[in-house]
Amino acid sequence: MPRFLAVSSTGLLDVLEQELTDLGFRPGPKIPGAVPFEASWEGCYRANYELRSATRILYPIADFFAYDGEDLYNNIRKRHDFTKYINCEGTLAVFSTVGESKLTDQRFVSMKVKDAIVDQFYEKYDRRPNVESKQPDLPIVVHVIKNHVHVALDTSGESLYRRGYKTETVTAPIKEHLAFALLKMTGWKPGITLVDPMCGSGTFLIEAALWAAQVAPGTFRRRFAFQRWLNFQKDKYQLITQEASQRELEVPESPVYFGFDQDRSAIRAAKENAQNAGVESAIALRTQSVQLLTPPEGVEPGIVVINPPYGERLDFEIEEAYRDLGYTLKKNFAGWDVWILSGNADALKFLQMKSDKKFRVFNGPIDCRWLRYQVRQGPERPTT
Repeated sequence: MPRFLAVSSTGLLDVLEQELTDLGFRPGPKIPGAVPFEASWEGCYRANYELRSATRILYPIADFFAYDGEDLYNNIRKRHDFTKYINCEGTLAVFSTVGESKLTDQRFVSMKVKDAIVDQFYEKYDRRPNVESKQPDLPIVVHVIKNHVHVALDTSGESLYRRGYKTETVTAPIKEHLAFALLKMTGWKPGITLVDPMCGSGTFLIEAALWAAQVAPGTFRRRFAFQRWLNFQKDKYQLITQEASQRELEVPESPVYFGFDQDRSAIRAAKENAQNAGVESAIALRTQSVQLLTPPEGVEPGIVVINPPYGERLDFEIEEAYRDLGYTLKKNFAGWDVWILSGNADALKFLQMKSDKKFRVFNGPIDCRWLRYQVRQGPERPTT
């Protein structure tokens, strides 16, 4: 049975491992940046379509040592037949990373791997596929570390966090797979009140609504890379999508998720994205500053999730934003669990609150902490 790698961001692999288990896969021991699992090709399709915390599903095809371009070329040329995935009318691209190796230039590595692959086609057909870097039919991933070359096919193509419902965005949006994983870390489940006071384009709330309604994350995707391969089993893929559709639940007709933002354009973006995802009826969105934030009326205390601005350096505006946020939470949200994502440890001090749980995650390249604050006290005036 083929072996695949479910790839995700640093700090999210425990969530991804549990997701794989919940979908019926048997994950192997985690490796840096990925969770391996064995599956049929049908299982690969399902993992792409249904995993919420993964960014890619890779299919490893070769593992060897190489110390120069000739080593690399010969191993690629001889170890795997790439002509069984696409024909000469298809496109391919090689994406490489290198580290601590005699092969130091990732562009050179990509070129040598590409040369070896297209020479397979020349030998067999006297023609070759073209290179297309943006949306190739066959994306090939090469990682060289300490002269050890790992080669895999990217079955996903465009990253899985790009669900397809987000047509409007804001500055520094949180990625969909990260939003879902962070929600899982909070212990949130459907039925628990969820509030996002700085909701931006609505990612936390939309991911929660889709999860609660059991709408598969692949529902809005136009295509995956594997759909353009010669070994693609269309009937099995269609069965997966049909079964996923049959499991969907009704989206609530009245709001159960609540989002606020002081930026009107952010609220407009969130509304459009929620509509694209088909969950607009379940999400209440309103333009409002943090200073005026109060819990929604008629709901039990639940969970507040916040992705505030970080700022690479602590400036007055960031400091004031965190002071205001801490004051408002202590004043109005006693009894709630508040989770804050921040890449600015200095700014967190101005909340004047003490966290009791912490996870290290990455929001893109930013090293962040996902922290829980159990609000159990009344307001304290911000000190300067």
